[in-house]
Amino acid sequence: MGLANSTKELLQRIIDCRTRTCLGPAICLLRHLVQRHLVLLGLFLPAGHVAALGTPAGSHIQNSATANYSISGVPQPPVSSNTTQTIVDELIDVAVVNNNGGPVAVTAGQTSALLEFNVSNNGNDDEVFRVIARADVIEGGFDPVISQLYLESNGQPGLQTASDTPYVSGAADPNIAVDSSLIVYVLASIPSGLIQNELGEIQLRAVAASLISQSGTDNPSDPAWPSPGTAYPGLGLGGGDLVSGISHDVNNLVLRAGGQFQVSTAVVSVEKTSIQVVDPIGGSRVVPGAIVTYRLEISALGSGSANDVVIRDVFPVELEYVSNSLNIDGQPEDDDFFPNGVDGAGYDPAQRTVVVAQSTLSGGAPATVITFQAAVR
Repeated sequence: MGLANSTKELLQRIIDCRTRTCLGPAICLLRHLVQRHLVLLGLFLPAGHVAALGTPAGSHIQNSATANYSISGVPQPPVSSNTTQTIVDELIDVAVVNNNGGPVAVTAGQTSALLEFNVSNNGNDDEVFRVIARADVIEGGFDPVISQLYLESNGQPGLQTASDTPYVSGAADPNIAVDSSLIVYVLASIPSGLIQNELGEIQLRAVAASLISQSGTDNPSDPAWPSPGTAYPGLGLGGGDLVSGISHDVNNLVLRAGGQFQVSTAVVSVEKTSIQVVDPIGGSRVVPGAIVTYRLEISALGSGSANDVVIRDVFPVELEYVSNSLNIDGQPEDDDFFPNGVDGAGYDPAQRTVVVAQSTLSGGAPATVITFQAAVR
């Protein structure tokens, strides 16, 4: 759009503002200018990213002007204007990102398929968000059956159903601090009878509870959906307006993302847990000198087989491998591995890695169980 057309559009918006509930045409113009600059800024940001505004909602901006002058060459006392005060509106912006890096391989009939999403509060105040998952979104694909949503709450990467928080949309919706994010897990079941490479998708969106309360909807397809720039006068923090940000644009819904499942005949599953901690004074606290026993379960899901499977567990700098602690399916395993040892399992001190090679994992067969110990440095 050329400069002349852009100017005409802004002037028309000032005229339009006179028919709305606003603090005045000047403030309306300022809002439209801010929105325009945010849209232009979006052209230079990565997809899915929305820049948060830095000034907190409810802030009072005070400003005044001073005039200095002289008469017949004699400086006169400066004259100050009145002080204007502006309240910063509460801007609602949120971004949802698919964390899975591509379609997640699953098998027909699988009951524990998992997707992970990141929800970021890019507005200018802490907000309560309702998180909604939907499965019937891909034409020609299958519909996963959503079992449960979980909110990351224990600080450990990945879903731990025993300690992460089960979540039901609309009940105990999470409060996300400004410029902070929350990991949301979606656990689903996959229908039986599917064929290789079939796709199913789950979409996740996050909508501020305050906007739902005012608009009456959490659905972008609803005519009442608050488009970018929709303002609710006086309902923001500190008496400012509550304003819907650019993430609510129905043509580019940054507040929604999709994650996909893809059917495969064999999918390798690896689950790691710490099953015991023994500290130097006979307790079970993770302190320097404590011995932690880890357990890995490796299995193949589906009807096919996975070949040339190699499991590697790299030790972080805080841990040291306990010599000769490696066991596979309950049987002790020496630390030497091929080509220096006689098999493909052991500990590589140069790489600080436990290595276990399995030639083939058959779908549906019992899981291979690996245990070993590490000392906390």
